[in-house]
Amino acid sequence: MKDKPIGTRFAPLMKKSMLTALGLGIALPLGSTIPSVQAGAPSSQAIITAPVLNEDINWLAETSATNGSEQRSIVVDGSFVTVDLMDYLSSFDLVNDNELYAESNDTSVASARVREGHLIVQIQKAGTVTIKLLAKHTSGTSIQDHLELQVTKQGDTNGDGKVDSRDAKAISDFLNTPRFRGPTMSELNRMDVNRDSTLNMTDLSELFRGYTQRSLGATDNHYVLTFKQIQDAPYAVNAELTGEMKMGSTITGTYNYLDLEGDDQGDNPLYQWYSASDVTGIDKQEITGATSKEYLIRVEDIGKYLFLKITPQAMKGEIKGEGVIVGGTAAVTQGALSADVQSLSPVNGTTGVGVNDPLVITYTVPVYDVPQRSGIYIKIRDLTENQIVKEYSVKDQDYTINDNIVTITNPGLTYGHQYSIEVPWFFFYGGEDSHYVNPIGLSTLLMWTFTTEEGPPPTP
Repeated sequence: MKDKPIGTRFAPLMKKSMLTALGLGIALPLGSTIPSVQAGAPSSQAIITAPVLNEDINWLAETSATNGSEQRSIVVDGSFVTVDLMDYLSSFDLVNDNELYAESNDTSVASARVREGHLIVQIQKAGTVTIKLLAKHTSGTSIQDHLELQVTKQGDTNGDGKVDSRDAKAISDFLNTPRFRGPTMSELNRMDVNRDSTLNMTDLSELFRGYTQRSLGATDNHYVLTFKQIQDAPYAVNAELTGEMKMGSTITGTYNYLDLEGDDQGDNPLYQWYSASDVTGIDKQEITGATSKEYLIRVEDIGKYLFLKITPQAMKGEIKGEGVIVGGTAAVTQGALSADVQSLSPVNGTTGVGVNDPLVITYTVPVYDVPQRSGIYIKIRDLTENQIVKEYSVKDQDYTINDNIVTITNPGLTYGHQYSIEVPWFFFYGGEDSHYVNPIGLSTLLMWTFTTEEGPPPTP
């Protein structure tokens, strides 16, 4: 007698083991009753079996079966699945232009491209791929978003790349084991053999029917697809610097937080200030200790370009974000005297100043102070040592007023050091009356600086 075809010989064994699973939910002997067949073998033309499911992508419809929902649809056509990206682009303020791009990390499983605002994926065989979406935010920031696509042969319920008794057992175990949750989208998609979007004993029946009729397994070319979100780092978009690039001014970095997975912003974004010699920032150097969103421009920054690197942080997921650098549009300038200041002695920026020379501000109008005011000070700061060497309050009276001339007591300065003198805006008032309506000091955009003379040679 002639030998029977291999497929016929194995069919009764398949039937017996499947009926055992269907009727009793008993664990089947793994790999012994049903021949394992490779579920991932490439076919001449892959066919996607709807519905395509979405595990957790917040901007995408849950299933290709819900066309017309508020979220954009997933459309299946043969070996192609098309995803409308318009909600994605509008949700995150991304630009639909020729820089919108997609690529797959394994084109032997699935290829990906973008055309006219749609992500188009073509399936080749079973496997898992990462699809990278590249887009540009309206602020100009480049954005990368990563999605996972699981491609499984229909009937490969446990995702091990084969259709065998383990697949029947996977369904039976899931249905017969008490659990506190329903199936994930990935589990449902693999075990929903009859593609009715539910999981029950009819899926076991369909698995048995498909295998015995050879509509499932190695000779089959039907695939089920599940999209999943991959955690991406958050972005700082619309980043900018506010404030004037002038010595003595405080500039501030601001930005908008963007996380494609919707993870909340953490409490501690990272900041680092830099200075550079030109607008390109190629030679930028970290400013030691400048790690907050605000920065007080110093005398040594004059002529330099300032930059700020902002690194957002998420509360969970991929926590540390993509850093963005802003600034550098204009060099720091000295600033200007207040309109109420006629002159300074020593002149701002002077070198070779005597260590005991008088410190004089000449205003254009008579000035007076406010004796009852407290909490504000004239400060003499040693910029070389980066420390305040003297503070004068209104109550100290370590200065004299003679009509429009204020002379600040020189406490005795150090040879060869650079100093600044800071006079708060509300320290003095000017004018003929005494109603305190015209506060005058030095401009908040000016730091009065000078350098003392070099010291005498040491005594022999």
